[in-house]
Amino acid sequence: MKLKYIILSCIYTFMMMTYNNTFGQITGDTIKINRAGLGKNYFYNGKKLTLKELSKIVESNVFASKEIRIAEACNVLSCIVAFGGGFCLGYPLGVLLAGREPSWILAGMGEHLS
Repeated sequence: MKLKYIILSCIYTFMMMTYNNTFGQITGDTIKINRAGLGKNYFYNGKKLTLKELSKIVESNVFASKEIRIAEACNVLSCIVAFGGGFCLGYPLGVLLAGREPSWILAGMGEHLS
């Protein structure tokens, strides 16, 4: 009896996934996001967009515009923290290469920040 319910739920899940993929969006106005290295690339009608250009395109959609503004703020904050972490990690390594005794506490802080 349990096997019957498991099989039926798997069939139902498969049907719902197929239905959602078929009628999800109109493909003409889709913004595609591709991962590239450490970041992401945004494409609209085959043209690569920056985050600022993307925010101009979606500003008519209130929800999407709000999410883009949050992403821009997080991007700035993460760049600042990553720069600080890179410095804290790189400086002791430079001191080590120069032949002096580095501060491994600073390197540990940089490793946790970046």
